[in-house]
Amino acid sequence: MRNTGISGIARIGATGALASALAAAAVLIAPAGAQATEGPAAPAQATAAPAGATLATGERLELTPGAKKGAAPDFRVLPAPGAEQPGRYAFAHTGGELEVQPHGRKQPVPSTTVKTGVASTSAAPAESFAGTSNQSVTFSVANTTAAAGSLMRVFNLSTWMSYEVDTDQYQLTGKASLPAGTYLALISYSSPQDPSYLLAKGFTVGSAPVSVVFDQAAAKEVGIVPDDPTARRASASVWLTTPKGATFGDAGGRGRTFVTPLSVTGVKVVVHEMLTKNGPATYKPTPYLYDLVHTFERTVPTTAMVKVATSSLAKTTTTLRAQAGDQTGTLHSYPKLPEVSPQTWAPLYMPSTITEYVTPGLTFGRFGPHGLTLADRTLTGTGAPETIGRAPFGPNSSQYGTDRTRYLMWIREPNSVGDADGNDGSPGEYHSMKLTSRGTVLAEQRNIPTSQSFASVTVPEEPTPYQLVHDVTRRARLSTRVTREWTFTSDGYSNTTPVGERINDLVDVTFDTTGLDIRNTAGTAPVTISAKAASRDANATATLTGLEYSLDDGATWTAVTVPGTEVSASAEVTVPATARFVSLRASGKDSNGATNRSTVIRAFAGPASTTLPSEQAGATTLTGLSVNGGKPIVLDGSYGLNWLEAEGKFTASDPAGIRRAGMYLYRGSYERPTGVVDMYSTGCTKTDAATSTCTFTTMLAPAELADNTLAGTWNVAAFAESLDGTSFVDNHAAGTVRIMRPTALTTDAGPEPVARGGKLTVTGTLTVSDWLTGKKVPYAGRPVTLEFKKAGTTTWSKVRTITTPSTGKVTTTLAAWHDGYWRLTSPATDTTTAVAGPADYVDVR
Repeated sequence: MRNTGISGIARIGATGALASALAAAAVLIAPAGAQATEGPAAPAQATAAPAGATLATGERLELTPGAKKGAAPDFRVLPAPGAEQPGRYAFAHTGGELEVQPHGRKQPVPSTTVKTGVASTSAAPAESFAGTSNQSVTFSVANTTAAAGSLMRVFNLSTWMSYEVDTDQYQLTGKASLPAGTYLALISYSSPQDPSYLLAKGFTVGSAPVSVVFDQAAAKEVGIVPDDPTARRASASVWLTTPKGATFGDAGGRGRTFVTPLSVTGVKVVVHEMLTKNGPATYKPTPYLYDLVHTFERTVPTTAMVKVATSSLAKTTTTLRAQAGDQTGTLHSYPKLPEVSPQTWAPLYMPSTITEYVTPGLTFGRFGPHGLTLADRTLTGTGAPETIGRAPFGPNSSQYGTDRTRYLMWIREPNSVGDADGNDGSPGEYHSMKLTSRGTVLAEQRNIPTSQSFASVTVPEEPTPYQLVHDVTRRARLSTRVTREWTFTSDGYSNTTPVGERINDLVDVTFDTTGLDIRNTAGTAPVTISAKAASRDANATATLTGLEYSLDDGATWTAVTVPGTEVSASAEVTVPATARFVSLRASGKDSNGATNRSTVIRAFAGPASTTLPSEQAGATTLTGLSVNGGKPIVLDGSYGLNWLEAEGKFTASDPAGIRRAGMYLYRGSYERPTGVVDMYSTGCTKTDAATSTCTFTTMLAPAELADNTLAGTWNVAAFAESLDGTSFVDNHAAGTVRIMRPTALTTDAGPEPVARGGKLTVTGTLTVSDWLTGKKVPYAGRPVTLEFKKAGTTTWSKVRTITTPSTGKVTTTLAAWHDGYWRLTSPATDTTTAVAGPADYVDVR
C-alpha cells in the first residue's frame, strides 16, 4: 500500500494546546508497576520537535522555529490522515497566540488557538470588551454570498493593539465592544466553490455605536504572474503584517485571492505563490515549479497582479524519487520572515525531475514528499541540483535524541525515517519503545501515533546498563518497519556538563545505497549498500561491526564482510531478478561500550517490485467496498472552480478490532500508475468490537486531472489494519470506479412551423468537457442519433444516426409529416457520459 500521508517534520509534541513555542510539558513515565506522575519540563537542549495541535478537520498544526533566534515561529498545517494537501484556512497571530480557522468547507469548522510564546503585539485585555466607555461595533460583508468559516481581527491604528471579534460561524457577521479610537478591521473567508477574500476596512469609534461594512466588490485580485502563460497556480497565501509584528491572512488553495486595496503606514502585505506547469497531467511529471514571494510595502494597489520575468529568478533542478512505484507528493514552502509565515504547497508527481524557479535572495523553509523536512534554502543565480527521497529511508543521526538530566531519561527519537541524503523524516505512522535494565522493564509504550512522544522515565543516578528498542511501522512501499536496538550505560553525574552540550550515551547506525533508479529500485547492475556508525558522544570512537541484507523481509539474512576497526563499510550486491524488496541490517559500537543494531525492512525495491501482489497477514478482512455509491464520478466545470466530492467506504473486521484503514484510486497498473487520486479518511465507526465501517472522501476538479486520457475505469486500492498492529489486509484491486468526462448536445429543428411534407432541418453540436482547459470542446467521431416523439405519445423513435465531424456539429434534413418533438442523443463510452439534447417541438401545418 502506498503511503498517502504527507507528514511534515519530526513530531514529538503532544496534541492539544501548546505550552510554548518549542517546548511541551512532559509526562513522567513511571517504572513498571509504579504510578505515573507529573515531571518537570525538559531541559532546553533536550527539546526537539515542533509543538502543535490537531485541528477540527483532522489536519495537524505545527510550529517551527522562526527566521532567527527570538523571532516569532512559523507554522505549517499538515494534511489530514490519507490526504495529500491541507485545506484552505485563515490565520491570525496576535498577543502571542496563533488562531487558525479552516474555511472554504461545506460546513463551519471551529478554529484552533495555540500559544506561540512570542508576543507579536499587545492583545486587548478582557476588560476592554466590557468597559463603560466602550461602544458596540457590528461587522458585516456587502456584495457577497454566505461563507462558512471566517476570521476577524481589529487593530487600533495608534497603538496597534489587537482586538478579537465575536463572529457568527454561519454568517459573515461579528461584533465587538471597543473604546474610542481609529481602527483597521480585517476579515478572511471563502466558500467551497468561490475565491478567498482578505478584506480591510478602516473606521472610527466615538460616542455612538458603529456599523462596519466590508465590501467584497471593492476587493482586487492579488497574485504573482510569471511570463510563462502555461504556469498554473498550485496554491497561494496572502497575509498582512502590522508594525508590531502581528499577522493576519489566508493560506493555501488553488483558487483566486482578492484583497482590499489599502495604504497604511507600517503595514505590509505579503503574497506567496507556488505555480506548476502540468505535464500531460497533474499526476504526471511536472516540468517546473515556481516558488515566488512579493511584498507590498505600505500600499496594496488597485492592480495587484505582480508580473515577474523568469530570467530574473534563481534556478535549480530537483529530482523527486519515488518509493518503488509512482505516487503523488507535495512540496511545502514558506518564506523565513521576521513575522509568522504560513506555508504554501504544490502537488508534484514522483518520480520526476523538475526545474525550480525561486524568488532570489529569500530564505525558504521547506518540507516535502515522504514526510521529509528539507534544509532551509536561499538561492541566487543557479543553485546546485538536489535529490529528495533517495533510499533507504532509515534512521539519521538524531540532533535531538534520547537524553537525560540527573534523574530523568528523555526518550525522544524523532529522525527515524530520513532519506539517504540526510533529509530528516517524521518517525512514520506508529511507533513503540521499550526501556529495560538488568531484565526489568522500566518503561514501555506500544503502537502510539507518531504525533505523540515518549516522554521521560526516572532512572538511578549511578552508572547503570540499559537496553532501548525503538520500533516504527509505516503503511508505505518502502521502509515499512524501522527498528533500532541499543545497549548503553548511563549515569547522572555528568549533568554538570556546560549548558548547550547534550549528554547522550547512544551510538547510531545509518545506511546508504548507490545504483538504484529514480524509483529506488534495483536493476540488473550491482547495487552498493553501505552503513556507517557514529557515536552521539563527540569524545567516543565508533566502529561498524556488521552489515547484512535480506531478500525475504528479514526472515533470513546474508552477511557482508566488515573490517573490524572501520567506522563504515560497503559492498556490491547483485539483486536477484526474483526479489521484490531488499532489507538492510547493520550493527555498531563505540568506545564507551554502547551498541546499536538497526534494521530497515524493505529498504529498497528489487526488480520484481513491478509485479506486487496484494498482501494479507492474520484475520483482517475488507468487504463491501464502494466509491461514489457505485456511480461514475463525472467531472465538469471551469478550471479550479467546480469541485466534486466523492465518498468511498468499506467494512473492515478483525478479532482484535480495527486501528486504521486507507483507500485511494489509481489508473493503470498498481506498480506504475498513470494517475492517482488520494482519498483521505473521515474515520472508522465501530459496529461491534471487531468490525468497523470506514469512510473516505476526495475532492476532484477537471484541473486536478488535466489529462483526458485519464478518463475511464480506475482501480481502487484499500487496506485495513488490526488494532494490535499484527494483522492487515492490503488489497491492490479492491474495486473499480469510472471517472468520466460529461458530454453536452444541442438540438434545433426548423423551420417552425413547417408545411406538411416540407423540408425540416435538424442541427446540433456534440461537445465534451476538456479537463486540461476546463472548457467544452467539439466531440468528433461519435454517433449522434436523431429521435422523434409524435405529439400525444410518450415513446421516442429512432430516425437516423450521423457521425460527428471535427466540429462536433451535425445537420440532417428530412420531410415533416406530424406534429411532435425532435431531439439528438449520443451513447456513453467508458470515458464519456451519454447525453440527450433538449426536445424541440415542431408544428406541422
